[in-house]
Amino acid sequence: MRYGPPGSRRLIYFVDDMNMPFVDKYDTQSAIELLRQMVDYHGWYDKVKIVLKEIINCQYTACMNPTAGSFNITPRMQRQFVTLAVQMPGPDIVRSVYFQIIDGHINGFDPDVAKMGNKLVDASIELHRNVMNNFLPSAVKFHYQVRRRRGRGGAPGAWAGAARSITVNGSVSPCARSSTCAR
Repeated sequence: MRYGPPGSRRLIYFVDDMNMPFVDKYDTQSAIELLRQMVDYHGWYDKVKIVLKEIINCQYTACMNPTAGSFNITPRMQRQFVTLAVQMPGPDIVRSVYFQIIDGHINGFDPDVAKMGNKLVDASIELHRNVMNNFLPSAVKFHYQVRRRRGRGGAPGAWAGAARSITVNGSVSPCARSSTCAR
């Protein structure tokens, strides 16, 4: 029996916080061992019919939480992945990336609006910094964990707006502003 995405499509599984499962007394992590079996053997065996349920056209990517969990995974699973350590970029790099995105978008806007790109980027970064400092995660409020990749989520209504949705003085139209604030 074969299972997988239809036709010639491929499916990518993303495993978040792979190092979080509890390490038992045998120094294994049962959730990771199940995933490892799928990666090694491309599926699982049906215990009743004694047949392999094959998973096809799938790839796997994962990340580990550097501040929690067991800080490592079983070597049998780790051998299946390329391991990369990535640091957060510095403020100058973040500003440059965000500015390139917003500048490319508002390039066709009115010149008075286009001049506000720097201010919009600086305001977005400052807003993200304030959220990171004021909404600290805890065991009870773990959903306060705000990542930099979500920092772009506060202004997509303004960033994705058409030139006609922004007035000459740079204020966002009520429609675009309300949809952005409702996120």
